[in-house]
Amino acid sequence: MPQSATADLYNHAPSISRVAARDLLATVAIPVLNGMPLLAEVLAAVRNQIEVPEFEILIVDSGSTDGSLEVAANYGARIISIPKAEFNHGDTRNLLVREARGKYVCFLTQDATPASPRWLASMLKPMLSDARVVAVTGLHIARPTHNPFVKRDIESHFRGFGIEEGFLLHSQKDPKRLPEGLLTFFSDVNSALNKQYWTEHPYPRIDYCEDQLFGREVIKSGFYKAYSADGAVYHSHDYPLGDFLRRYFDEYRGLKKSLNYVDPVRPRNLLPQAFKGWFAELRYINGQRYTLPHALYWAHHAWWMSFYRRLGAILGGEHEDLPSALTQYLSLEKRASSISTGKALALLVLHFLRKFLRKSARGAQKAFHALSEQGPAAFIRKLVLFLRLGFNREPERINPSPHMKDRYLYNFVLDYDGKTNFTEQALPAGPLKINWLIPDFSVGSGGHMTIFRTIDALQRRGHRNTIYIMPPSQWLSSDDALRCIRQHFIECSGVELVLGLREIGDSDVCMATSWNTAYPLYRVQNTRKKIYFVQDHESEFFASGAEAMMAEQTYAMGYKCITAGEWLTHLMRTKYGLKSGAFELAYDHNIYTRKTNVPRRTDSIIYYARPPTPRRGFELGALALKLIYERLTDVEIGLFGWDCSKLDLPFPFTNYGILDHYLLSQLYSRATLGLVFSFTNYSLLPREMIACGLPVVDILGENTQHVYTNKEVVLAAPNPHAIADTVVDLMRDGGKREALTTQALRHNLSYTWENQFATVEKLIREL
Repeated sequence: MPQSATADLYNHAPSISRVAARDLLATVAIPVLNGMPLLAEVLAAVRNQIEVPEFEILIVDSGSTDGSLEVAANYGARIISIPKAEFNHGDTRNLLVREARGKYVCFLTQDATPASPRWLASMLKPMLSDARVVAVTGLHIARPTHNPFVKRDIESHFRGFGIEEGFLLHSQKDPKRLPEGLLTFFSDVNSALNKQYWTEHPYPRIDYCEDQLFGREVIKSGFYKAYSADGAVYHSHDYPLGDFLRRYFDEYRGLKKSLNYVDPVRPRNLLPQAFKGWFAELRYINGQRYTLPHALYWAHHAWWMSFYRRLGAILGGEHEDLPSALTQYLSLEKRASSISTGKALALLVLHFLRKFLRKSARGAQKAFHALSEQGPAAFIRKLVLFLRLGFNREPERINPSPHMKDRYLYNFVLDYDGKTNFTEQALPAGPLKINWLIPDFSVGSGGHMTIFRTIDALQRRGHRNTIYIMPPSQWLSSDDALRCIRQHFIECSGVELVLGLREIGDSDVCMATSWNTAYPLYRVQNTRKKIYFVQDHESEFFASGAEAMMAEQTYAMGYKCITAGEWLTHLMRTKYGLKSGAFELAYDHNIYTRKTNVPRRTDSIIYYARPPTPRRGFELGALALKLIYERLTDVEIGLFGWDCSKLDLPFPFTNYGILDHYLLSQLYSRATLGLVFSFTNYSLLPREMIACGLPVVDILGENTQHVYTNKEVVLAAPNPHAIADTVVDLMRDGGKREALTTQALRHNLSYTWENQFATVEKLIREL
């Protein structure tokens, strides 16, 4: 079994909390507020569960007055009461897990009735069968009396998992991944989780979509999630027709607040989209063989459902701009709403009129600014662009195929027609306004660390930087994203951050930082210069196919390239004919240095293990380490860079997880040998390891040969036996390790970030 070890690296490292031994296997947890009469049905079905003899029912009630508490007590539930004002979907579920006595916690809502006496056993089975599984979501079945469109939508959604019985495991690294919406799908209407996992990954403290964010975190953190077709519940909502608008308003308001998701439907295409949805429903009705009166009834019903769905999506996405009285009127909760329907309609018309006038004025202002600064041709070009697209407005998202994971990206791909649509202008002499288009990030991302370092340095040098995070992203707000950057990456003081690409401001330079952000950069016109910040040959991230082609196509867009290392510059120039210049990956000399107070071990190998990142060659390293352990049975193997605690590997190892820079320097100073693989460029980790006096083994390839010209890193052929031979040879020969370290340190000293940032600043102007 892997060990978790950081305390010996850093005396003040936080301890990892553990769940104490429990008498119970499971807790069934239910948040309740006036849940009758269905609550009684739910509790009766839970009490009738078989095959799981040790479980409890735990309820958090937030002010029921309909007899729910009495019914819950009759079924032996343990009850926790909280004020209604304190209820929050994320916090309340964290409270339920914290108070649960079971090793596993199964969530139900007060109107989700287990469909089988084996529901609980079926929800626990995936986690009991495989320790990598930390969360389970189960099938929903529409209640028989509810409207046919609700039933059809629920069946269609769960049919996407592709199984009718048993359970299905899925993770980030599965070769046959589900579409993104199903891969991360997790619904607390019917779910289960491992309490041990929850102690380190609690629910986010939000009012909506806490379960979807939890499911996304499970996948992103490298664990497994399961879908159980046998763990089914009866659950659906059949609102009165007049409440559908409120239902969709609340739904899309929650998506905007929690996931920053905005539906692509806009006022200008509301009716076409509503009719499109209605026609689809009419085809469905036609296939159901209804009598004529029933068909007409459901056709009328379908029109208003389709219209309200689109209107609710628009208004929910714009809820922050609506008058508070209108927001209260539109919410299904109807908090303190006192305005009439007529007044609500008037406020709605005024909202759309104000929005139209504001957008028209902004577009006209930018067009006339182009007239005064750049002449009539630029004015006409800006005006036409505004009329055709709206100024830098996001394209509407489409889904050409259910297998296309990132619908947002593919619209930008469709914008690229192989033609040059941009004329570069001279940069001003003073400080520059630089916009950075970046993909979403998570803690531990080395590529984002280099981006944020560069932004921070340019900001300190007087330039004004704005980061735009391309959707989809996990952040609830710009402040949340900036807080993460400052806590886990670098300060970036004074830097602005914007979620989404709806309003890309004017700039002197606009930077793409990945292949997918290169596509929206192609569309940007309100900048003087476009630059591609290239840290990897990203087309090699994918197997031959559409994504590889789309990534490679970005090198045909004619951008100037600033690359991480000379190998990429050589590649951009010789293979793609792009004007390019390089900076080198460096290291922080104040952190990464040989530490005389840390004794160097002679039996310790550390491996940069990133299972979800294919270009890091995790499987190759794991096979090599198996051979190494067979030949050096007293060696200590440590994995870092990812939480590998749940992996079942053929050798014992210490799991260090994701460490901060200080802890990394301690680890590098103590270990005997470092193992780092990188297939699509070179990595900055060897520089940091060398600075701490640690010999490094990397993979022999065109990229590493081009960079390590002074033999400061030992390169092994990319097969397990060659890697094992190289590592064993170095582990047995201390003199060879010392000679390698001395030579590597001599060449390593010149690499400082400030020197490299000066190079980046120079390249921005000179390319």
